[in-house]
Amino acid sequence: MDPAVLLVNRSARRAGTGAWLDAVTSELAQRFALEVRYPRDVADSLSTARSASAAGAVVIVGGGDGTVGIVAHALAGTGGTLGILPLGTANDLARELGVPGDVRASARAIARGTVHPTDLVSVNGRHFATVGGLGLVSRSTTDVARLRAGAANGLVRLAGAGIYRIAATVGMLRRRVTGGVRVSWHDPDDDVEHERVLDIHGLFITNHRTCGGGLVIPTGARADDGIFELALVPATNRARLVGRFARLSAGMTLGPDALLVLRADRAEIETEYADVFVADGDPLATGHRFTVAAHRSAVGIVR
Repeated sequence: MDPAVLLVNRSARRAGTGAWLDAVTSELAQRFALEVRYPRDVADSLSTARSASAAGAVVIVGGGDGTVGIVAHALAGTGGTLGILPLGTANDLARELGVPGDVRASARAIARGTVHPTDLVSVNGRHFATVGGLGLVSRSTTDVARLRAGAANGLVRLAGAGIYRIAATVGMLRRRVTGGVRVSWHDPDDDVEHERVLDIHGLFITNHRTCGGGLVIPTGARADDGIFELALVPATNRARLVGRFARLSAGMTLGPDALLVLRADRAEIETEYADVFVADGDPLATGHRFTVAAHRSAVGIVR
């Protein structure tokens, strides 16, 4: 039997009472000698994942994108392997990788699966697995976190992944956020350093295509090509911005001026105003300057 440690985030939206645990452990027991752990906080998750992986165990994450991102950061560049039981709100990485939404089915897929090398991206040294961003991108995620921590938590759970689109739309209607940004990036296609300065509403850094519970960012991103995409949202009027987001949410084609998409394997982003870089649904870095890098095949994901 292969050793494995299951890290469960008790506060994940779908963790509930843990009634799913017996079915999951039954599936995983077909391949793994399993230990179940309930980390107390981020630091405990990081140390538990690192020690388990160093001992040769597969680290299986029972949680959402945030918990997966923490474990991915812990294992980045170590040769470690993780599996995903999607118990969160958005579960964008699981969706993008074809991990079944049903946790018993996802456990069965882990037990029968193979390891796939997967890229990560880092911002100021902190790795993430999905999509990150600044400006309106980070503010909508921050608004959801604020709602989840307050009296509206029940509404957030009821809305599910759709809460991210609701928060983004409300944010666009409530405030017109723009700011100057300087982006310097290396394009591996032409091996040239580039620079742009412009006013934007926000920007995405995409390691794969989806964020906010299935919102597809049309950058053609893949998590196995050693690059990321910078997708900048140029400043425009509120009506046009909301209309473009509605089209994006509906899966419709955007006009050529809706997003400026740049391919890169490293970049420096300088913002006019201090901002919070959010990725995997969590704040990862704060300030005016953000150093972003792609890390090819940084972690193995069994699926």
